[in-house]
Amino acid sequence: AVVSTQSGHYGRDIENFSKLISDTSGNINLLIDSLPTVESGTSSQYNRLIQLIKGNEEADILLRKAKDQAEKQLHLIKAASSHIANSQLKIREKVSNQIAP
Repeated sequence: AVVSTQSGHYGRDIENFSKLISDTSGNINLLIDSLPTVESGTSSQYNRLIQLIKGNEEADILLRKAKDQAEKQLHLIKAASSHIANSQLKIREKVSNQIAP
């Protein structure tokens, strides 16, 4: 039983190691594919850079809009929280005035 447990353990280790090698290989291939090729000249690299800049500008606009919306929501939440707290204070005052002789 000890031998089969050990061989099962080694089998899992081999599977995990194989998966790690496969994943790493995929990551290396992705990195290699993302590198500029020798054929890609300055012009194509410049065009790609322009595309990236435009994409970043669009993402910046969306991010700013999301931030503004989040700040508005936060303001509404703070106002609602303040309103609730004030209402609770008024209720407590009424209750304590009713209990007081």
